[in-house]
Amino acid sequence: MYNISLERGNLYIFTWLDAVSDSSWKKIELAEVESPVLAKTVGWFLNEDDKCIRTVSSVTDDKVNKEVSMDIIPKGMIVNIELVRKDKLDFD
Repeated sequence: MYNISLERGNLYIFTWLDAVSDSSWKKIELAEVESPVLAKTVGWFLNEDDKCIRTVSSVTDDKVNKEVSMDIIPKGMIVNIELVRKDKLDFD
């Protein structure tokens, strides 16, 4: 899968295969060769479980009601993870 130890609050680039959906009409020969899209997500590592990795792309500065915008990436879709910076962003 990937060979990197993730630390909460550090900034990473996650490269992963994203599913593709297309409801337009197309020839079956074209549909048979469609592939997932290689995507990159930049975010601070929040946490993970056995199924997915959770990243944060934006965080409010409110100490009482802190909120984040996040991405959830299924582990089976991850191709590579690269450490960008050891920020130790404080989520608490």
